[in-house]
Amino acid sequence: MHSFVGVRDVMREFVNAREWNRFHTPRNVMIALAAEVGEVGEIFQWKGALENGLDDSFDKKQCEHIGEEIADVSVYTARLCDLCNIDLAESVYRVLDESFRSTKEYRTNKLDDSWKDFTFEQCIPLLTSTSRFLLKSPRDLVLRMQKNLGLLSECFLVKSELDCASGLQSGWSSSDIDHISLKLGTLFVDFLCLGHVCQLDFTTLLEDKIAKNNAKYPADRCKGKATKYTAYSSQTVTISTCFASSITSLAVGVIATVLFYSFRRK
Repeated sequence: MHSFVGVRDVMREFVNAREWNRFHTPRNVMIALAAEVGEVGEIFQWKGALENGLDDSFDKKQCEHIGEEIADVSVYTARLCDLCNIDLAESVYRVLDESFRSTKEYRTNKLDDSWKDFTFEQCIPLLTSTSRFLLKSPRDLVLRMQKNLGLLSECFLVKSELDCASGLQSGWSSSDIDHISLKLGTLFVDFLCLGHVCQLDFTTLLEDKIAKNNAKYPADRCKGKATKYTAYSSQTVTISTCFASSITSLAVGVIATVLFYSFRRK
């Protein structure tokens, strides 16, 4: 899952297996994305100045948390693009194309029209070769991310629930969709930048997150349901507790029987 298309396909399979398509309208996923971006900001809100990546105040567990949240916002963005029939890879390319059209790095690393094999790692040389993306403070990147999220949210705010019920099929002009495409690409570039500044491998983040989501949301238990993963984990705890109680009761019964017959012999 090292490419844009790979993330899209994995998320499609994940959603289909759980019959969640009825919940995944563009507006619903947009709101979910906004909530996840808020969680990214929460990590950095009281950290103070971070001028060059993460400092020593971030331990291994906190770095893993950052990675999980970056993965969350990334998969939601990919899912939103898929629901809106927007090619995320093309959207990201448009952002990079506009920024790198006149640079040497852009000319030597010119991307072709095929996005199937384009990986996240291939974005990094483009991201780091211009001042627009050279923000080294994670807090600056989070603020830019929140700004771009607001611009994207505004696109859905002016449309009704009905307009967003089944993709962007009615009530949306070509300029509307073009605008959303560019905003989605810009937002995803922010995620790539944040992962790079925090020295996190983007592909690994996504693969780990999908694996964890598969464990938290077992397809056989959450099919057709929109409840949080804690509901399914509590089911597991309840089943385990009942099983443990049954074993304990059985053991107590066996011991009581043995003691009863032992006393009778005496």
